[in-house]
Amino acid sequence: MYPRRPLLWLTGSLGLAAVVAAFMPILSAAVLASCAGAALLAVLDSVALMRTAAPGLVRQISHTLSLGTWTPVSLTICATQRCRLSVYDHYPQGFDARGLPRRVAAGPGERTTVEYDVRPNTRGDYRFCACDVRVQSPLGHFGRRSLLPLTDKVFVYPNFAAVTKYALQASEAPLNQGGIRRQRRRG
Repeated sequence: MYPRRPLLWLTGSLGLAAVVAAFMPILSAAVLASCAGAALLAVLDSVALMRTAAPGLVRQISHTLSLGTWTPVSLTICATQRCRLSVYDHYPQGFDARGLPRRVAAGPGERTTVEYDVRPNTRGDYRFCACDVRVQSPLGHFGRRSLLPLTDKVFVYPNFAAVTKYALQASEAPLNQGGIRRQRRRG
């Protein structure tokens, strides 16, 4: 569990109010009460986050990918209770990705689908290993990181669609562009 930006802003503003109250003793009771209230809210928020279960996650991706083409990947999130979370999928090294990380608000019992795209840059066998999920507390003061193990194996092959397109272009090209010189036959 880690503190998030709203808690840090709240703590900083209460610290500033405490400095002002040091020079104006009439404000010290109000600052002390607001510090106690903020501490109580922070404790309740952290307890609520600890009770929040990590959501279930399922990755859907084609098991064969074409080299150099963007392929969609979908992550389906199954939450047991309402939560706001951030999802980052650990794609293989040597891939490009767009659309990560994603922020999602999931309701209880809902299935939320998040999509992003990957593009492999080299051929071979690769493995998607895990997915990083960061759940926010209800008030947003704390966050919890969970690394969910999701393994999917993919194979990257050359892009045969581009090869067939080139073959079609080569067969349709006029003969004089291919280095062949046409000559009339006598006779």
